[in-house]
Amino acid sequence: METGEYRSPLSRLNCFEAAEDDHKMWFARLTANGLYEYDKVKNRSKLLMRFLEYPVEQNFLYLSIQKVGDKLVLAPAAASKIGIYDLRDKRIDYLEVAPVEDLRKVKYTGTCDFVKSFASGDDVYLFGYGYPAVLKVNVKTNTITYLTDWVNGVEQRIQKSSVPVGYISDYVVNGDFIWALCGCSNVILRINLNTDEVKIIDIYSDLDIHGGICFDGNFWITGNNDKSNKLLKYSVDFTLKEEVTICSAENTDEYSFPLQAGVWGTYPIIDIGNKLLLFSVYPAHVYEFDKITKEAKILTAFEKFLQSCDEKLYDLGILALRKRGKYIYFITGNDFFWNEYNYENGHMTRYEVLAECDGKLLQKAMAGRMISENEMVSELGCKLTFPEFLRFVSYISLE
Repeated sequence: METGEYRSPLSRLNCFEAAEDDHKMWFARLTANGLYEYDKVKNRSKLLMRFLEYPVEQNFLYLSIQKVGDKLVLAPAAASKIGIYDLRDKRIDYLEVAPVEDLRKVKYTGTCDFVKSFASGDDVYLFGYGYPAVLKVNVKTNTITYLTDWVNGVEQRIQKSSVPVGYISDYVVNGDFIWALCGCSNVILRINLNTDEVKIIDIYSDLDIHGGICFDGNFWITGNNDKSNKLLKYSVDFTLKEEVTICSAENTDEYSFPLQAGVWGTYPIIDIGNKLLLFSVYPAHVYEFDKITKEAKILTAFEKFLQSCDEKLYDLGILALRKRGKYIYFITGNDFFWNEYNYENGHMTRYEVLAECDGKLLQKAMAGRMISENEMVSELGCKLTFPEFLRFVSYISLE
């Protein structure tokens, strides 16, 4: 192998979501145990800390992240505690999450799987995908409020027990309300930001899995059943107005959903005026839906970045998806490149984010094999207790 082949996985960083301001971004890496800060001007990233209560090779600890003032709130996925990192004091506090004891149709595996979060004032709402609650975390008091009145109602509405998907898959904010989409049932949760009252709203849908939601004066919802990917349009009172088949088992060879594996069909939606961008997980395409003509087409600008390649660093095609101005920002799962797509002119810019320790690691990239990201042992950026030091040294010696 050439040096460049080693450099590919070693110099790229990845995340499920990121918190950002004008000049910096913060994220927990998917395939490594660590919290990172990215400087947008220098295009470089540095390690802020490791989560020392977990093995250094542990990954997928935290997915969603929000910034409130000088604090970062990290929503646990494989981790069991909420992390609140103080950027000013460079230290982290943890909040214990109440254990789940009762049995439910959506099986709790021991991992929280908070895949979405939303910041409002001093509060951050964590949306449970695997955990049966919406959590409201206050960064001033370091307290948690559990919103659970909706859980039993949603459980009673789950019709297809063979679909092992979770509670809340996506949300949109409009006015004083969060509208949270349930992945496992035909339900929208309306959460009042002033009172925390949660109302269950039943919707008509023949979908088995609901993935994404957005609002443009109407609510748009994506999802799938075992026959097709669909886009549904609802009025403000959730009367079904339109139903569009984006992809069906009858018109493509790609489509055969492994529902038992919990694969989402069409997950996020981004509104860009007269069109919607639909980011399909399976089949792996980005669709452009024209609200006027009611036609959907595959955007070719994304195609070569979503297809399988030799590296295949992560199965999910698009990560950290967000819109700012006329740009769509995202990370491609195949290669962990960061991308900017100008949806007005169709231009795509791609670049890799460099870690401050790249040069040091490249000198260690020997011996004729590809080094994966969770094998990257870099500066810890914090002091270790003696047991932590021994565990870390043991991991290095194994590698």
